[in-house]
Amino acid sequence: DSNVIAMSFATIEEAREACHAFAPPRMHSFEDYKSCFICKMRFHKVMRRPNNCRNCGICVCSKCSTNWPRSMLPETYYW
Repeated sequence: DSNVIAMSFATIEEAREACHAFAPPRMHSFEDYKSCFICKMRFHKVMRRPNNCRNCGICVCSKCSTNWPRSMLPETYYW
């Protein structure tokens, strides 16, 4: 599988740190967040739709959303 990366670590703590560093972000639910995390404007079904930040998972509106180039994201974030 091309998504599997083999790594070795000296300690279990190093392995845990790497696990957290390379894990994809937890996407926050749109039902839990009714407004943009950055500008605080409420989401609307047509005018201000919610998006998840692919870098950290927070809910942002399309105006506050940043399109991260694929080269700036760890390979483990790709889906």
